[in-house]
Amino acid sequence: MLIDATQTPPGGLSQGTVLRQRYKIVSRLGSGGFADVYKGQDLEIGRAIAIKVLRTIAVSRDPQEKRQALDRFKLEAQATASIDHPAVVTIFDVGHTPDHQPYIVMEWLEGQDLESWLRDHGPMPQAQLLALLIDALEGLGIGHQQGLVHKDLKPSNLFIHHPGTSRERLRLLDFGVARLQTSARQTETGKVMGTPQYLAPEYIKSQHVSPALDVYQMGLILVEALTGTPVVADDAPWHCAVIHSNGDLDIPASLQQSPLGPILDRALALDPADRFKDAADFAAALSKLSPKDHPPTPTPPSHTAPHTQPLRDPTPRLAKLGLLLAVAAIIALAITWKLSSNTTPTAPSTVTITPDRISPPTPPPAAAPPQPEAAKAVTVTVSVSPHQASITDTDGTELGSGTIPLTFVSKDDAPITIVAKHPGHASGRLTVHPTDPSPQRIVLKPLPSAKPAPRPAKPTPKPAPKGPVMEVIQ
Repeated sequence: MLIDATQTPPGGLSQGTVLRQRYKIVSRLGSGGFADVYKGQDLEIGRAIAIKVLRTIAVSRDPQEKRQALDRFKLEAQATASIDHPAVVTIFDVGHTPDHQPYIVMEWLEGQDLESWLRDHGPMPQAQLLALLIDALEGLGIGHQQGLVHKDLKPSNLFIHHPGTSRERLRLLDFGVARLQTSARQTETGKVMGTPQYLAPEYIKSQHVSPALDVYQMGLILVEALTGTPVVADDAPWHCAVIHSNGDLDIPASLQQSPLGPILDRALALDPADRFKDAADFAAALSKLSPKDHPPTPTPPSHTAPHTQPLRDPTPRLAKLGLLLAVAAIIALAITWKLSSNTTPTAPSTVTITPDRISPPTPPPAAAPPQPEAAKAVTVTVSVSPHQASITDTDGTELGSGTIPLTFVSKDDAPITIVAKHPGHASGRLTVHPTDPSPQRIVLKPLPSAKPAPRPAKPTPKPAPKGPVMEVIQ
């Protein structure tokens, strides 16, 4: 993918500029975050290079924030150069432009990033993907052994070098928000640097950084490359944080039930302690898969509806609500996101290639045999009259009031019996079956009004005798 720029941005470098009498600017490829990426030429040896320049003017007017940006940029160069592996882009030099903007000179890559490849070709065959991914994980594992965590792994930061050739290799790019675990924090507590669709749960909640964070992100990339669809595809950072924090990842059943399933379960575990200890451990597990363990390309999960579970006891959902409020508090504290916008295209973080130099596309894989249709969730809407009536299950657990949805994993799921109650009305029971998705309704009958007990009748006084009254004297 190439993003042309007809004008040089403020503080940018114009075509023909020569840095340190050696590195000539040929063209500007695009911008990402607070950096510009240029195609250049090393005049001493005549090779093509990529030059990444930090625009400190665009970072902030605050001296402390500008210093932090410079520290991160310096760390990117140090981190990338410290990993001696073919899967990591090579750093040739660092320096400053005439107006004191720092830059990194790195190797020029032929090909396209994984995000662009998936958009152009669709899901990647598993055998091809595992060969590329295992090599990249081994390179990342060397960084983990040195205490380095990338923190922002995603398809646009993985570059397919020489695609479709015998030299095809997946290269790791953009260590701009990397963390050296032995160094001081480059990010203040309460701020999150990364891409929301690929953030690990522990980083969202407490900014905890370890090699398990990179393992989680590479697990997401593995599923995305096999299906052609991101595991978390929501555009809203808040929704992405909720999905990751709750572990509500939508993984196709065909992958979960394949030999790759247990590996994915471990790589994407909610608790980082349950994941592979580092990228090398992840690579070793993938290497044990034999070619016969490669299933057909799975059907991408549908993101038109949320991933649902059968409604039983809502207590876990209430516990999750507390977690959601905690995540909301994090986001409300002005979380700093390094977003990858889906509406405004930006250049890859490191380097791109002109269309006329891209290798011919790899022929699409043969059509996979049709997979059995996955069971569809069934939702039945239940309403009660009066609308204020409470609805519980047979154990007395509160489910809601008025109108509620009951969600079943499939039409073969067990029925649910609910009870509706309201003061002054007789309670009602209803058994809801997933085989009947039509709306259900409970109408509670008012109890008859209680009549007061009749008062005892007053005795009727006897009439006085007629005639004279006689008094008996003894």
